Amino acid sequence: MQQSSLELGKPDPPINTARRQLNHLFQPGDGYTDDVLVMNTQISTQYDGLRHFPYSTDNNISTYQWYNDLISSYDEVIGPSPTTILGIQEAASYGIVGRGVLLDWAGWMQSQTTTYDAFSARAITASELDATAAWQGIDAATFFKPADMLFVRTGWTAAYNALTPHQQAVLPYRAQDANHIGVLASDDTAAWLWAKKLALVGADNPAFEVIPFNGTIAGVPRSLHQMFIGGWGQSIVEFLDFERLAPALRKLGRSSFFVTIQNLNVVSGIASPPNALAVI
Repeated sequence: MQQSSLELGKPDPPINTARRQLNHLFQPGDGYTDDVLVMNTQISTQYDGLRHFPYSTDNNISTYQWYNDLISSYDEVIGPSPTTILGIQEAASYGIVGRGVLLDWAGWMQSQTTTYDAFSARAITASELDATAAWQGIDAATFFKPADMLFVRTGWTAAYNALTPHQQAVLPYRAQDANHIGVLASDDTAAWLWAKKLALVGADNPAFEVIPFNGTIAGVPRSLHQMFIGGWGQSIVEFLDFERLAPALRKLGRSSFFVTIQNLNVVSGIASPPNALAVI
């Protein structure tokens, strides 16, 4: 069994500087001690629920559409009396289990002796995912089954772990725009993913897709977040840790494994730490 979630307070500081870091306090009592955790659910390994991103034709709040038009306005998400529809409690109430498939893109790149910068806008294409699958000895067109969970190892977590504490501390505050490796948002990617009929997708980087979000799908500016969450009703898991899982699978000559995810049961919640476990 492999724990695939990062420590709750990592990365520290958060990669998105608008999000506050975990505040872990100890509250002593008479003969006992409690923990107090104050955190943004989007700072460490995170499961993006269906309230996180609406679908929009022009990135304007007036055109926001949540999955299946089940939420009609932003007030229902963040207002004083938010609706419970599409809240993270729906994903928490049953738990999530199924078959995961890891495409070790970073491992494939290493096998090609090809270097790249994980802290750049390096976009991973659908054809590269096919090549990664072939390197692992599988055919991406036939290996996936409906309701599988796709996980992509971009190498971001490995690159982050290799930084010095000072480099980790200054990474979110780089002078240039925040750039991070990820899957390309494009028509080819959308078609490749749609054909797999996946239950969810995940990766070891900040957003699954490449940052910044500047892709084009169906002729309009569109992020995979909009397409997945608001359009397809498909959640995303980010900042996963595959650094023990990937070599273990490689040693066994496998690409698939059993996955369990248990989110926090927060009514009307947007996202949650997933407590993701891989069983091989």
